[in-house]
Amino acid sequence: MKMRNLMTRHETPTTLQVIPASVATVSIVTALALLLVAAPALSAETRILTRDGALASLEADAETAELSLRIADQVVELPGSSGAGAEALHLVDSTHGGLIAAWLSPAEEGYRLHFANWTSEGWGDLHSLEAGDSAHVFPTRPVVSLAEDRLRISIESEEGETESVRLERILFHVVWQETDGRVRFSPIIFQDGFYVGWNEIVTLSSAFAEAHVDLEPAELPSNLQGLLSVRTEADRGVAVVLADDHYGRLGALRIRALPLSMEILGDSVLDGLLNAADLFDPDNPAMVADKIRAEIIHIGARLDFDPDLSDFMSDRISDWIEQNGSEFGWDLAALAEATRFAALDLGRSVYQLTATYADGREVPLLDVGDFLDAGDHRDDLARLIRLSVTADYAAPEAAGSDPNIHLSTDGSGLAISWDDSETGAVSWIQNGGEGWTEEKTLPTSDSLQPSDVRALIRSSIR
Repeated sequence: MKMRNLMTRHETPTTLQVIPASVATVSIVTALALLLVAAPALSAETRILTRDGALASLEADAETAELSLRIADQVVELPGSSGAGAEALHLVDSTHGGLIAAWLSPAEEGYRLHFANWTSEGWGDLHSLEAGDSAHVFPTRPVVSLAEDRLRISIESEEGETESVRLERILFHVVWQETDGRVRFSPIIFQDGFYVGWNEIVTLSSAFAEAHVDLEPAELPSNLQGLLSVRTEADRGVAVVLADDHYGRLGALRIRALPLSMEILGDSVLDGLLNAADLFDPDNPAMVADKIRAEIIHIGARLDFDPDLSDFMSDRISDWIEQNGSEFGWDLAALAEATRFAALDLGRSVYQLTATYADGREVPLLDVGDFLDAGDHRDDLARLIRLSVTADYAAPEAAGSDPNIHLSTDGSGLAISWDDSETGAVSWIQNGGEGWTEEKTLPTSDSLQPSDVRALIRSSIR
C-alpha cells in the first residue's frame, strides 16, 4: 500500500495567564477570558530529549537575546534572523529524523509565527503562518497548541515483503484575536517531518455568531468583552471560549483533527480501488465493492480498530461504491478518489461531537469551510478539522472585575471566577446547562492560594 498525504493532495493546564485584548473597536463578536499559554523558554515544550538521547532546546543567548537551537554540544542559529525578543514555543522530535521548531518573532505591529525542520544536514525551509501572499502579523500574542499523532503500521512492499512503517502528523493549532475583535484559527501541519505547504484561516467568531441569528439582541457586560480563552485538549484538539456581545452569549467551540488512522484508511480505499481494475465493471460495481470491504477490515485490524468500527466502515463504504460506482463510467481513478473522500467524510462523522443548548435546541456540527477565508485548500481543511459548539449560554447579568473563565472537561459547562482584591477571596458562578448558579465564595490562605481555588473550580464544573 502506498501512503498518500491528505493535506498535500487537493488538559491539564500548567500555566495560566490573563492576556488583555488590544482591541480599539470591539466587533459584534469578541473573545472571552484567559489564555492558557506555553510556558517560558526551557519549558517542557522547548527542551526535549531526542530519540538518540541528546538534550535539545530552543533558548535565547544571554548577551544578544538571539534565539538558537542547542543540541548536545552544538549551537545552531535559526533560519533567518530570529531577532532580539524572539520567543520559543515548541520543539518536537520527529520520528522521521530531525526536529521541528516553532517560535514567535517581534514585528512592528505585533508578532510573526515561524516554523522550520532541522536535520543533521541543516535547516529546511523557513515557514510562516501566511495570510494571502505574505507572513501574517498577529496584533496579539497567538496561542499555539501542539497535537501529535503517530502510528506504526506494517505494509506490503512492491516486492511482496512486509515492512514496518512509521507515520506521523505534527499539527500546530494556532488561535488569535485580530484588532477588530475577530477570533481566528489556522492549522500548521507537518506530515512525516515536513511542512505540507499550506495553511488556511478560519474565523471562529463568525462560526459562533451563526448560531444566534434567530435570537433577540442582548447586552454583554463590558468586563466580559475583549478577552480570549483557549485550552489544549488530549484528543488532537483545542477548546476556544468566545463571547457574542451583540446577542449577549458565552460559549465554547471545540476544534478536533481527524485521526491519522482515518487518513490511512482513506488512502487504503483509494489504493485498493486503483489495484482492482480487473474486477471493475461500472455496470456491476458489487465485485469491486466486496474487495474494498475486505480491504477495510484488513487495514482496520492493522490499525487496531474496534471490530464494530471496522464492520461499520466496511459496510458503509462498500454500500457507497455499489450505489455510486456506475456514475463514473470506466474512470476508475475518479471513482477511487471520490470513494476516498467519502471514507474520510464517514470518518469525520464517526468522531463528531454533539451538543445541546441550554434551552434544549440541538447544536449542529459546523462546516469549517463556511467560515474560511478564500483559499485553495477548503476541501482539505474541511475533511481534516471538525468544528462544533459544545456550550452556548446567555451571559450572566454580573460578574466581578477581571474575570477568569473555566471550561469543563467535556466542554459543556462554564464557570466565571474573580478575585476580591481586598480580602483575597475567590468568588465564582457556573452554568452546566441549567442556568447560572448563585455566587459562591471561598476564602484563601497561605495554604490555599487563589490559583489553588481556581484549579478546584475548573475540576468541579459539571
